[in-house]
Amino acid sequence: MEALNENIEKLIEQVRLANSYRFGKHTEILDSIDGQLSFFDEAECFCDLQVSEPTPEEVLPVKQSKKKKENERWI
Repeated sequence: MEALNENIEKLIEQVRLANSYRFGKHTEILDSIDGQLSFFDEAECFCDLQVSEPTPEEVLPVKQSKKKKENERWI
């Protein structure tokens, strides 16, 4: 009976390790290929860091208030 319990514990540990390998965090190493990573930082190369960011008021449109016409009243 003790041998069976020991065997079950080993199997449970193997399942736990297999699950952590399958679903756990993995570090992915990317070997940089010359010139390939520059496609992703193109915007940073051409931006001017001296220019300040626009405020939301400058970017977002201003909402116009809508007036109801006199003829559109509900009875």
